[in-house]
Amino acid sequence: MDNQYNPTPTPAPTSGKKNPFTAFLQAKRALPTWALILGILLACSVGYGLAGSSSAAGTTTTNAAQAGTGGTHTTTTAKPPTATAKPPTATPAPKLTTIASFSGTSQKNTQTFHVSANQWTLVWTCQGGEFGGNFSVEVDNADGSIFDPLAANVVCNGTMHDTTIERGSGDFYLKVDADVSWTIQIQAVQ
Repeated sequence: MDNQYNPTPTPAPTSGKKNPFTAFLQAKRALPTWALILGILLACSVGYGLAGSSSAAGTTTTNAAQAGTGGTHTTTTAKPPTATAKPPTATPAPKLTTIASFSGTSQKNTQTFHVSANQWTLVWTCQGGEFGGNFSVEVDNADGSIFDPLAANVVCNGTMHDTTIERGSGDFYLKVDADVSWTIQIQAVQ
């Protein structure tokens, strides 16, 4: 009987060339894993660097057929310079303008003033004497109707100052009730 079981396989005939996968596995066993990874990263870095430098410097083409006499003809195409981005132009911050200024030492109705902005500020200061004093401000529309009945209302001990923001444009005047020295400025962005 010729059909006998042979436990040892017969190696396949080789053509003299090593299988690339087998060669890789043998090389992997010979080198530590970190060395292989480092080699791959280094190869990628060099390839990326070469690709980036050729595109940045431009392209050079040599074509003997274009020269006509068998010589070489060189064409260089430079990459256009990249435009530098202009920094954004800063918008100036809105500036408050003093529309009207008033001062006094007692009760007073001020002149009418016009505010075209939808928001404006009443900046006030009062200076009470040794015992202090009352200071209050009412904002009225030019027709006499009340716009803000208590824009300011304090007992002024020493020097005090503050601001009141008002909303709405139009023509206004102030009714000041005080028994101390005071100053008021009307400010708005205009």
